[in-house]
Amino acid sequence: MLINSNFLFITVIPLWLIWKIINLGSKLYKRLEIRIGFEILKALFFFYILLLISITLFPIRVNMPDNNYISYNFIPFKSIIHMQRHGFYMFTRNVLGNIIIFAPFGFLTPMICKNFSKLAKVILYSFLLSLIIEALQSIGFIERRSFDVDDLLLNTIGAIAGFILYKAFIALMPLLRKLIGLPYILRKS
Repeated sequence: MLINSNFLFITVIPLWLIWKIINLGSKLYKRLEIRIGFEILKALFFFYILLLISITLFPIRVNMPDNNYISYNFIPFKSIIHMQRHGFYMFTRNVLGNIIIFAPFGFLTPMICKNFSKLAKVILYSFLLSLIIEALQSIGFIERRSFDVDDLLLNTIGAIAGFILYKAFIALMPLLRKLIGLPYILRKS
């Protein structure tokens, strides 16, 4: 039996909504400030992590014969070079896909957590998150996945790119506020 990512969405989203309603209700009851923009950013981050999990860790194989071939790559740039030899589409899909999938991490984490306002923290935590994903993929219960050190490198580069976009966005915020009346929704870093 294969468990696909629909299971994740069907179970986690309702639980998250219940928790969010209770959390916001508690804040209202205690007359605490609720910053709508900040709540939206946290929701975006939650859905990003959910999407990241669904893309990288599903489908999960349960009680099935182990026909899954698991490969490991511990040599930097080996799979990138291999992909390049097998055509532009495969190379672009793998390299850009691994970069793009972690760019939101580098962009959103500094917005919702002051501790991530430095690039070094974003690099460390994106690398650790990528390492956890790669380790889980190497266990073997996840279909058509493998451990690849190049994914660690590309995911971390993606988070760095996201952080650079975040810094550019923050630098442009005063101009955006003047041009379109954009309210301040981010924590000061």
